[in-house]
Order: sequence, then C-alpha cells, then structure tokens
Amino acid sequence: MRNFDYIKDIAALRGLYHYCNVAELTQRSAPDQSAINSRLALKWVAREIYSIKGLEVGERTSLLEMMEGEPFKEFVGNERLMMSLNYVRKVGQAAEHKGNVSKKESFFALLTIYNFVGAVLVKLGVVESFPAFDKELIPERAGVFGQLGQLGQLGQLGQLGKLDQLGQLDQLD
Repeated sequence: MRNFDYIKDIAALRGLYHYCNVAELTQRSAPDQSAINSRLALKWVAREIYSIKGLEVGERTSLLEMMEGEPFKEFVGNERLMMSLNYVRKVGQAAEHKGNVSKKESFFALLTIYNFVGAVLVKLGVVESFPAFDKELIPERAGVFGQLGQLGQLGQLGQLGKLDQLGQLDQLD
C-alpha cells in the first residue's frame, strides 16, 4: 500500500499517479528522482487546470509561467500554498540540473504534492476525501523502479488521461 493508491485506479489520472508514485517510491533512496517527479506531478496538475478552464498551454510553456498565470493563481487561491508549490518547482529544478537534493527537501516536496493533489481532486469533485499522508508507507529502497531512472521520460507515461473526461469538471468557477 502507498499514499497515492487512492488515485491509482482512476484512468484519467494515470499520468499523475505515475509521477506521484515514483516520487514516493524514490523519496528515501533517490531524492533527486523523487523531487523531479514531484515537480512533474505539479506540472501535470497545472496543465490540467488550464485545460479545465478551456485555456491552451503551449508545449514549451514552463511550469513557472503556468504558475505565475492568473488561471493557476486564482485556482489555488492561497499565497502560502503558492509558496510551497514554488518550493516544489525549485527543488525539482535543482534536482534536474544539479542533482544535490536532500532527503528532507524531497520529503517536503512529496508531502506538498500529496496535499495539493488531494485538495485539487476534492475541489473538483473527483474524490470526496483523501487519507492523511503516512510517511511510514515510503519504502527505504525503491527496488527496480528506482534503478530505471526517471520513469516519466520513458514515453507514453505522461498524460494518459484528461481530468475533463471525468465529466464533473466543467463546474469550476
């Protein structure tokens, strides 16, 4: 059992689940991979927020550009949460470019993503609630998945489904 298991069987969230699951599986054994996948999960959600609002985002649009955009800031609606999400973005970027993220940094990024994903899915009516994060579920070693590197770059593991396919998501403000 893992923390993100509550979304693993939702077909439209497979891409998101993948990033979140890899972030959790590698948090202790490969903090850089964990931070990168937390950032990728944040980017996945940011793109979906724009999509739900009927706004196109260019393929080369950066996560920072999306996060600084009014649609994202309005959706999040909380300056403190925005600061935490910026931390996830920065730690993920540092992991990608420098490769020196600590376990403590990757844990905070993972915890932030967990709570953000859960809150977004509740807000959108995709789930009624989500369980409290349990750090004891994070494995000491990632096993074979941790050895494969950043799984999100293997191709078809990105956005496999769109949140708007769930039907209820057109009810946003």
